[in-house]
Amino acid sequence: MSMLLDTDERILDAAQQTLHTLEQDKEVLKQMKAHGFPADGIKVGKTASQKATDARHQKDACYDAQWELGQQVNAQQTAVWALFREHAKLARTAYRNEPGVIHTLRIERFVRGGWPGVRQAAHFYHKMQERNLSLQTLGVSDQEIQQATTDITDLMVLRQMRTRQKAKSESCTQAKNKAVHELRVWVMEVRSTARLAFKKNPQMLEAFGVVVRATV
Repeated sequence: MSMLLDTDERILDAAQQTLHTLEQDKEVLKQMKAHGFPADGIKVGKTASQKATDARHQKDACYDAQWELGQQVNAQQTAVWALFREHAKLARTAYRNEPGVIHTLRIERFVRGGWPGVRQAAHFYHKMQERNLSLQTLGVSDQEIQQATTDITDLMVLRQMRTRQKAKSESCTQAKNKAVHELRVWVMEVRSTARLAFKKNPQMLEAFGVVVRATV
């Protein structure tokens, strides 16, 4: 019966235990080599173990970056939506007698939030500037309208960055899975050799993470 190799942690732990055994017990290593364990087997295992560890760290870093960008997008989106609603309500008041303007700005009603809301806000600010419309009489400067437009542009950039980071995270996950799988294969091959090497002394298999049932 073997220590299960069904999670990244168990595979990494099993590899470390196996490497420790091979490096610290010369007699075990001698027996293993006599039954086919390659001369560079420890080096291969160390390389595979380090590669898997690095890949896991890289994957975690990728998802941390994706999460951080997600937080920035959400915060910026919330700020844009809140400011737009305030400006749109003022525009309804300022141009209440000009239904054509209200229609052009598409502020007869608010769409739901999220990206539909951002698109509505982007259209509003674009038309405000395109038509040289102003809310200065209600306390909103033209510079504020321009800044709101810039904020939306920045939000779009952040969203694109998050999309690219998501793709990078998926790539990091694939690389991690591949590296961990290669390490698992190495551990399994070592265990297979150990079963041959210690067929007459199965208790030695425990040094490789193979649990041996006690015989009565």
